Amino acid sequence: MKSWKIASLAALLCLSVSVSGFAGDLQLTVTDGSAAKDLVAQGWTEISSGFWERLSVDGKKETYVSGVAGLEAVIPSLRDQEAKLMENFLANPSADAKAALDEQSQLVASVTANLAKIHQSAGREPLEAATTASCTRTYSTTATVSQFHCIDSVYAAASYSTSNPTTCPERCTVHAYSYASSVCGGTPSSSSESFGDTGTNVSVSAYVWTNFGVNCYHYAYASVHCPDLANLYLSQTTNDKVCQCAGSC
Repeated sequence: MKSWKIASLAALLCLSVSVSGFAGDLQLTVTDGSAAKDLVAQGWTEISSGFWERLSVDGKKETYVSGVAGLEAVIPSLRDQEAKLMENFLANPSADAKAALDEQSQLVASVTANLAKIHQSAGREPLEAATTASCTRTYSTTATVSQFHCIDSVYAAASYSTSNPTTCPERCTVHAYSYASSVCGGTPSSSSESFGDTGTNVSVSAYVWTNFGVNCYHYAYASVHCPDLANLYLSQTTNDKVCQCAGSC
């Protein structure tokens, strides 16, 4: 599970993408007024204004974006994932595949609306008014695809908490979504699970699995979105490799 602790941080969006398997524990701590210094100290590289990347201990690339420039920079990658889910739905039309597409579309719409709200306020980022508050915000997400014998499992989890809801009362929405599909003997099957909650101390998780087959597609995402803080922390995993098990289906 990835756990990031952020204390009164300027607008942030963090995107972490992995191919499959469980990620190791990762943590980022940022204090008031020293985001760039803390990021550099913890192994991050600034690719462009407000857009940071680093490799985790298990080789997965993480992306951290902050402010208007960062939000604008990450939207294309969110739309790219939306396009991939559209392709999957067209190739394997089902209620579950449509749900996966709808989940991503809602995420894109939410981030776009958040960015539009900042522009409408003349570019003033919502968190500016809260930077003097003394509290620690903890964002945590996990999105994994793993295999055990002939079972492929998809797991997502997200949580958000603040050390002081009185001084930092901003409510955040956590969401976890898992989707899995496969074709065995010419018969397609799929399943999906989705949970969300909003508050100052919330957590959700979603889990689905499929038996061995061919033409498998697995997708999971977990997000923590705080519109009042103009931030989003997100993990996404996609695996569309053939997952046929020994002793064909």
